[in-house]
Amino acid sequence: MNEVFEGIDRAIANTEKNLTNSRELFESYLNAIFTQKGDGWVEKKLEDICSIKHGFAFKGEFFTTDKSD
Repeated sequence: MNEVFEGIDRAIANTEKNLTNSRELFESYLNAIFTQKGDGWVEKKLEDICSIKHGFAFKGEFFTTDKSD
């Protein structure tokens, strides 16, 4: 019976290690995606490309493309 529990403990340890490795791989891949800058890459501040009028959803009747505000 002791062997069964040792097998379970090994399986748990392997699963935890696999989960750790998966997280590290995912974070590494995600970091690589966001740090690679291709041809024509331009960095801009969000405020340079859009204007946030409200912090909540608003009715379509209030939508405008007028940049004078």
